[in-house]
Amino acid sequence: MDDLVTFAQLIDQLNRSISQYNSTYHSQTLINTIAEIRKKLETLLPKIYEGTGKANRKKCTKMTIEEAQINKVCILQLFMSDLHEKINNSHMILDDEQFIENFYNFVWVFWKYFGYYTMNISDFLNDFVQHINIITRENYVIIKCPQKPNRPNSQVNETAYICGRAMLYDLTPNRNTRLIVFNTIASNNMEMDMDYYFEEIYPTL
Repeated sequence: MDDLVTFAQLIDQLNRSISQYNSTYHSQTLINTIAEIRKKLETLLPKIYEGTGKANRKKCTKMTIEEAQINKVCILQLFMSDLHEKINNSHMILDDEQFIENFYNFVWVFWKYFGYYTMNISDFLNDFVQHINIITRENYVIIKCPQKPNRPNSQVNETAYICGRAMLYDLTPNRNTRLIVFNTIASNNMEMDMDYYFEEIYPTL
């Protein structure tokens, strides 16, 4: 099967599961669906980005790209246009620990693979975070990144390159924000900048 069709079907499955939850409030069904989709994306997304699977570029109607190439930005556009069902939080599912952990894993696996194959990730970060907040709530996801000087003899804008390449979740009770997007240590060190997270971000949440 066309991998982009499979991708669209997974997002549609999530939309239907959210819609069902909004009617029944059976949270475990939604949580299980999110976990199932995340596992499938772990396998599917590298195949799409690396071009090793089957994908029809005609699904990417918003982009003009060559027949043999699947544009990474197109996948992001499909994700944001196809995932549209807003989660009803009247039963506080957005603050349920199991939901937060599984929803984080789902969001992160998509964004992580987008980042693996996209150098200018920061160009798309605000739109991506805004879209997740639309289907959850305002400031459910926030972005916190420092300004970093460029490395000597590097052609990379250090701040733009590292911002958005790290994400964690927060389970602290009575907080509005649950997912935090921040930065890696440097463009040549892609570990999450945990010192910055705990010293500068966590105290402000």
